[in-house]
Amino acid sequence: MEPSASRRGCWGRRSGRTSVGDDERHRWLELADALFDGYDADTGIYEQFAGFHQLEPLIIAEAAPRRPIAADLLLGAERTSNAQVIKQADVLMLHHLLPDEVMAGSLEPNLRYYEQRTAHGSSLSPAIHASVLARARDFDPALRALRIAARMDLDD
Repeated sequence: MEPSASRRGCWGRRSGRTSVGDDERHRWLELADALFDGYDADTGIYEQFAGFHQLEPLIIAEAAPRRPIAADLLLGAERTSNAQVIKQADVLMLHHLLPDEVMAGSLEPNLRYYEQRTAHGSSLSPAIHASVLARARDFDPALRALRIAARMDLDD
């Protein structure tokens, strides 16, 4: 079924062609090429955000073996914001949502690196960890994370 003319305009398509001109398309491609993805080819790790690796290398799994935990309540807001402690790992979300867009073989090093730095302060975090752990064929931790995800909002 053909979308209405107004719907086609909404999506920027006319007769199967985009309504974006060549100059604009070229500019968007330049911008995309200039984006920094934080990938380190030597370690296989994506940086959570620019400057993350310069923060205090605190391993929340050592400070709080039982997670999920609100890291800012445990460590204080200032220390948490200045340490490599995250509520949920966006890098692992990237691997979950766009597995074909990340570097091949980068799931396991990022999983090892970020899992121990993740406080799981978001109810979404354990579910995403369960998914990527299962994808990495690490089934026992995946099942533990799935159980946490299934109960997290109900038990809180």
